[in-house]
Amino acid sequence: MKNIVNLHPDDGNKMSFNAGEIQLSPKIIGIIILVLFVVYLGSGIYIIGPDEQAVVKRFGAFIPPEVEQGLHYHFPWPIEEVIKLKVTETKRIEIGFRTINMGPTAQYNHISEEARMLTGDENIISIEMVVQYRVLNLGKYLFKVENQERTLKQAAEASLRQIIGQTMFDKAITTEKQALQDKIKILLQKICDDYDIGFRIEKIKFQDVKPPDQVMEAFKDVSSAREDSNRYINEAQAYYNDIVPKAEGIAAQMTQEATAYKLARINQASGEAEKFLKIYNAYAKAPEVTKSRLYFETVMDALKDVKLTVVDEKLYDILDDLKGIVQKKGAQK
Repeated sequence: MKNIVNLHPDDGNKMSFNAGEIQLSPKIIGIIILVLFVVYLGSGIYIIGPDEQAVVKRFGAFIPPEVEQGLHYHFPWPIEEVIKLKVTETKRIEIGFRTINMGPTAQYNHISEEARMLTGDENIISIEMVVQYRVLNLGKYLFKVENQERTLKQAAEASLRQIIGQTMFDKAITTEKQALQDKIKILLQKICDDYDIGFRIEKIKFQDVKPPDQVMEAFKDVSSAREDSNRYINEAQAYYNDIVPKAEGIAAQMTQEATAYKLARINQASGEAEKFLKIYNAYAKAPEVTKSRLYFETVMDALKDVKLTVVDEKLYDILDDLKGIVQKKGAQK
């Protein structure tokens, strides 16, 4: 005989236990299915944060456009699937080295195969570079290429080698670092745009630029010689800047003095010539008068510093007597 427990004796829809088995009525089963279906449909609600972007795949195919921040809905799996990614996060790729420890004392592992390359003058140079980027378009980032980071890394290496291959060794290792970083950034961004893979290059930074370790000592000697050469050139330039202006000033002064002397002599000669012509004209009109005037002017000019006493001839005897008296008194004293 079977053991049957009736939970709802007055209801046509009844639940009973029969030998440990549970029997559900069609109504209960329908409610359960409805609840599960509602929960299933509700699983399609999703939220995209302000720093995120999402794409929806329907049966594995990308359905554009990309989904921006906010509350959204998609058909639940397996019909549609949502992939989210933080697109404002700056990512980085390392070329020529790998970071082992980012602690206070950072540790790096040098990758010679990536770091070594040829410059424009066929010298070997070792460059460690960091590429900072972020995802600009999630749909292109996910579905345009298979391995996004490997693709970007290969494009970055190609850009680096192309730019360095057009640059002289000395410039690459000294004065042109910032310009080279800017050129690599522009070229790499162009490659990303041409392939339409949804990257935005934020920054290119050289971690280290140096000759290979095998020639480092020789390079130090060359650098030291170059510094000495620059120092000598600067000292010579300073001496030049000091002595040349002085010489130019002296030359200018002498030129001005010579010019002034020239003008003075010309003016003096012109004045004397004009004076002579006036005297000649006067002599032509009155020769005797002019002769006398010239004679007196010449005597006056010759005796202008001589003290003279002009007396009458009749006073000569009196002056002799006075002179004798004066000499006699002087002898007595």
